Amino acid sequence: MKLLIIDDEELLVEVFKPILERQGVEVLNSQTGEGGIEILKKEKPSVVLLDISLKGTMNNGIKVLEEIRKIDQTCQIVMITGSDASLEKECLAKGANFYLTKPIRLSTIKDILAKARQKNTNPEGQLQ
Repeated sequence: MKLLIIDDEELLVEVFKPILERQGVEVLNSQTGEGGIEILKKEKPSVVLLDISLKGTMNNGIKVLEEIRKIDQTCQIVMITGSDASLEKECLAKGANFYLTKPIRLSTIKDILAKARQKNTNPEGQLQ
């Protein structure tokens, strides 16, 4: 299973990557929306952790979410934010599957990955 983290803060990757890789998850990362979209096209991850606020030209995580959904309708997208919980409805309406505020617990990420695995093996394609 592949997990793509699109976040301009390296801390999330530094903390989760070694733990998740020991459990068989390939962790990919980009600090920009543009880079994340390129990785998504090439690697086709099952789950994307996407920060709402990014650096670079494509610095709006909601715009990145919309672009991802044009490319891939099946991956699980988890929107993450450090502060603004008011965008949850908009993110979910535009195709996000989950919305989390930082700090994010490893157990939450593991639960989301488990649900994505179930979805990939469920013939109806429904998130369980």
